[in-house]
Amino acid sequence: MSVTAVLNGTLTSTGGVPSQVMVYWGASDAGIEAVEWDYSADLGTNTIGLLSHLVTDLWPDRTYYYRFSATNQDGLAWADATTNFLTLLAAGPEPVNLGSTRNFTILAGAAVTTTGGGMIHGDVGAYPIAGSAIGIPPVQVDGTIYARDATGTQAPNVVIDPDLLLAAKGDLTIAYNDAVGRTPVPTGDYLNPQGGNLGGLTLRAGLYKITTTATLPAPTSPWQGGRTMSGYSSAARISRWAAG
Repeated sequence: MSVTAVLNGTLTSTGGVPSQVMVYWGASDAGIEAVEWDYSADLGTNTIGLLSHLVTDLWPDRTYYYRFSATNQDGLAWADATTNFLTLLAAGPEPVNLGSTRNFTILAGAAVTTTGGGMIHGDVGAYPIAGSAIGIPPVQVDGTIYARDATGTQAPNVVIDPDLLLAAKGDLTIAYNDAVGRTPVPTGDYLNPQGGNLGGLTLRAGLYKITTTATLPAPTSPWQGGRTMSGYSSAARISRWAAG
């Protein structure tokens, strides 16, 4: 997800003596205030000629600013102006392999309940709790309800399959560990987007972390249909949700 860039410049005059060159960059233009820049690098002693410095771990689709300075026995000089550039929209990370969990809309380890109304599109399962802890009426699920045992409501779309559930929970753990171990650790726009309120957001490809209460508001109009998340086509969006 990170992006690299090369910061280019030219040392046009040194007064005939070697000069120590610095380059500064960041998400905002700090002008000639060295301590206000986000990052800096010492390019060593240079003579007249081209300058360049490779920077890494930049965020995609974001504007950055940079500026050079040179110091010698005659004093300090800054480049006449700050340069800016927009990083490319990077390809998203590889999707998390969901394994046998891919068809589950709900796969829980504790009791599952509903406040009533609305259809659940996809499969529902719970393990290792008993089937009686699945409090979702079968008529509310247009997929299959997988239960560990027959202690819950029975219907044509209820299947007793503890082995399948055990495997799915194992795949869920693997998928979670993959997602939570992805780098770089989300910051900026990728940390708690819109304060955790995901309504109306179009997320660019990337790894997101939500440490607050995450909400996906109900539609404000019957024409909006159900709750949805949208983003760029073929983009991977991985979210870390706070435990609770």
